[in-house]
Amino acid sequence: MSDAESLPAAAGAAPEPGIRILAQFIRDLSFENPRAPDILRAGGSQPQIDMGVEMNARGREDGLFEVDLKLSARAAREDGPVFVVELVYGGLFAIDG
Repeated sequence: MSDAESLPAAAGAAPEPGIRILAQFIRDLSFENPRAPDILRAGGSQPQIDMGVEMNARGREDGLFEVDLKLSARAAREDGPVFVVELVYGGLFAIDG
């Protein structure tokens, strides 16, 4: 047991802040496979894969927070792209406490 667990809770202590998820949604989804289905056949070298993650958060006038999470991936071989994917996932959050 840790020291924090053995101490009694302070009387009247304020609750810890929390986050409420009010909404979640896919803002944008794009998948491009320009040479399908030929690119999926066996053979050829392993593709080089580049991935990206971006997050943006902004407060709103109503006290809520809007958050966007952008995930991207691109796979390519020496003879061109294999696939490109972009996903922008959004959420609306409230801070409690």
